[in-house]
Amino acid sequence: MREKACVNGNFRHAELHLSLGLFCVAASVTVSSRGQEFAPSGSDPLRVDPQVLHQGVRLPGDSQAPGCTESLSRDQPLDLERAASFALCNSPKARATWEAIEVQAGVLGEAKAAYLPSVVSSLTVQRERNLFPGESALDDSKTGHSAYVNGSWRVFDFGGRAANRESAEHLLSAALATHDAKLQEILDAVIAAYFDAVTAKAELEASQRTRSLASDTFAATGRREGKGAASHNDTLQAQVALEKSLLAEKKAFGTYSRDLAVLGYTMGLTPNATFSLPSLENPPLGTIGELNQWLEVAEAQHPALVAAREEWAAMTRKVTATRSEGRPTLDFTANLFVNGYPNQGFQTTPTRQTTFGLTVTVPLFEGFARAYKVQEAVAQARGAEAQYKDREYQVLMVVVKAHADAVSALGNLDSSEALLSAGRAAEESSERRYASGATSILELLTSQSNLADAEQQRVQCLSEWYAARLRLWTSAGTLGLTRLKHPLIPPEVK
Repeated sequence: MREKACVNGNFRHAELHLSLGLFCVAASVTVSSRGQEFAPSGSDPLRVDPQVLHQGVRLPGDSQAPGCTESLSRDQPLDLERAASFALCNSPKARATWEAIEVQAGVLGEAKAAYLPSVVSSLTVQRERNLFPGESALDDSKTGHSAYVNGSWRVFDFGGRAANRESAEHLLSAALATHDAKLQEILDAVIAAYFDAVTAKAELEASQRTRSLASDTFAATGRREGKGAASHNDTLQAQVALEKSLLAEKKAFGTYSRDLAVLGYTMGLTPNATFSLPSLENPPLGTIGELNQWLEVAEAQHPALVAAREEWAAMTRKVTATRSEGRPTLDFTANLFVNGYPNQGFQTTPTRQTTFGLTVTVPLFEGFARAYKVQEAVAQARGAEAQYKDREYQVLMVVVKAHADAVSALGNLDSSEALLSAGRAAEESSERRYASGATSILELLTSQSNLADAEQQRVQCLSEWYAARLRLWTSAGTLGLTRLKHPLIPPEVK
């Protein structure tokens, strides 16, 4: 009898250790699954995270991801590449689409996890106490425990898991492409703001030259009036021209200050950040190429269209997944019960039961809900196709306009340069003629006004070409930081 009790006690001791071990494993799995938000970055057991989450996104034509500049230098003028880097690093839109990539990576991980078995365990410790009023000698108490482990593994379905996984992969690709498209939008915005500011600076410099020329003319006219070589009316005309140039200079300074503030805000800088801009120079020319070539590149590579195609493919796979939910499934299950079953009362007799089985689940009738769910999924897939067609039309229309603007801006460069050269020659000739008394002050002031207009036209044409050549890249979704300063070369269709 003593030997039997000893053996029985050892068995219970082993059972207790086994149950506690299973409980600890289940607890650790539960904490791990519920504590993903506290998991260290890079925890990816199923390898679903795309490389861009660790290496960063490289823009088209770039060899590495954009770097973030720590600070601005007052001594070094801000070039477009650094301005674009600031905007890409500080834009909340880019951060929002970046987080969407991580979300879709998690969705893909969940879809892949459906192929793996799941294990659940529980441990219950109970204490039973019996009280007999008036018969305290009969009072007793007992302590016991029960453990439960369940494992299940889906062996077969009608393509539901595969469709969900493929849909998640397409949506992850769509999230990556959406992020790339957002970067192109940010580049387009910073390009517009940058060249608005550079143009405003160039117009301010031109207005300062015009004001300096008007001031010299007013002083020369005053000296000529003192010598009797010019009338007082000539002096008044020169003074009017000087006041007009002073007003134009103040307006140009106000426009430059506004555009500089807009550029700083577009770059995500603090309001008190100060920086300088370079002077507007002759840009690289290059070859624009045919419109059809740009349209083919945009249709094949524009990230917004890539995202729309991936979303369309994901919705198509969702139709298969929805249909499979209404079809049979086959699951393998295994259970271990120690000292009873879950949610049972206290059991004094030690028991241990193991079960294995295959479960076939056959949906018979869902009140026609499945048919409507499939109909809904099909409609969503058709809607995704329509959205892709609409987005394709919008993107290609932007390319058509950008190409026309680039062709027009390139053609205006030679004309604006010729106009500026003629204006300078006319102003120099009028100045010599007025100094020798061969012409009136009106001719001189007119030539100076024409020169000021020619300088503004040249500034506008240079700025329009700078912006148009880069906007053509962004309209096709293929602009990278290394292409900001290079001549315009049509990209190749990949």
